[in-house]
Amino acid sequence: MVMNTTGNQPLHSHAGLVIISLIVAAIITVTVVGNIFVILAYCRDPRIREKVANLLILNLAITDLIVGVFSLIFNFSRFIHRFWPYGEIVCKLWTILDFTVCWMSIITIVLISWDRYTLVRLGIGYKAYQTKKRVGLILISCWIIVVIYWSLIAFTWGPIKGMKAIHYDTTCRMEFNYTRFAPLFINLIPFSILLSIAIVMNVSVYINIYNRSKGINSPYSNRKPPTQPIEQCTTESSCRYTPSEGSAFLEQADEVKPPNTMKATNEPVGSRPERRVPDYSEIARSMKKEKMTLARHRKAAIVLTILTGCFTLFWLPYKIMTVVFSLCGSDCVSDALWEVTEVLAWCNSTINPVIYAAFSVRYRKNFRYFLQLDRCKCDARK
Repeated sequence: MVMNTTGNQPLHSHAGLVIISLIVAAIITVTVVGNIFVILAYCRDPRIREKVANLLILNLAITDLIVGVFSLIFNFSRFIHRFWPYGEIVCKLWTILDFTVCWMSIITIVLISWDRYTLVRLGIGYKAYQTKKRVGLILISCWIIVVIYWSLIAFTWGPIKGMKAIHYDTTCRMEFNYTRFAPLFINLIPFSILLSIAIVMNVSVYINIYNRSKGINSPYSNRKPPTQPIEQCTTESSCRYTPSEGSAFLEQADEVKPPNTMKATNEPVGSRPERRVPDYSEIARSMKKEKMTLARHRKAAIVLTILTGCFTLFWLPYKIMTVVFSLCGSDCVSDALWEVTEVLAWCNSTINPVIYAAFSVRYRKNFRYFLQLDRCKCDARK
């Protein structure tokens, strides 16, 4: 993916090289440390491990860690040398790994969207359907398929097309980039399809949450508590009103007067049929639980939207650039533009752990533990 058409010619001044090196080194450090924290938090915290969705977050953190360790570091080495110093085989292996983790990232985001969609659609049936075994098998299958796919492209594209367009002593990039319209069908269109699937499922989740918050498709939409008294009690004292959720719910009293204190009637005691009062207090508790569930779903949907939005923002410019390069070559795409869009795409792996810590209490607590921030507070108080 890296290009350097200028060979050994310097692209930056000495001062510029130092500044850029410091920035890239900081990005690499934050990316590696942040995603290691995510992986350690999953291993350390049983409350994180118990949720199936966090297995997908773990997979995303693994792909982001690979980006920090391999993609960014090898590209940084190329940047310092001002050319690709590792030859053809290492280049192809590196590009296979780089493309694989990129595509596994977008696939994982689609799977997270699918997991959230499944949760709001199935409700209580979610746990029986969405198991760690199912998700683990899906992830392993995706890794195998993606690795095989990009390995075939890396090692067979040139021989099949009969082309040798890459000078691996100075440049590292996949050969399909030199074939007109190939990046459009290999990079941009599949990327757009996967991204569209994730967006559609996210929108469906929001629609489901909105409808349920309005009482549509809610399990309690047809079980509204009465606003007027219902005379279904055996005695006047066997009923009372208690306010709950803004309405008067009728529920059975804890104590009922004995039969000999009832008003005298012509009917013998016990001859009236006993009428049961619906347990509206239980309905109130269920409705409150439903509201809390919707609040959690809404928060998870927001986090997923931010993950998807950041991925699109960071990766889409690079995908478009590969298509532009295939059409007009280096006349349209300079080395500086390649560097900026590549590093921007990889910076998505830097921002993801920040998103987890910002929106998840469990991840945030584990991050604080790893950074010893709570211990510093205790020492300061002493």
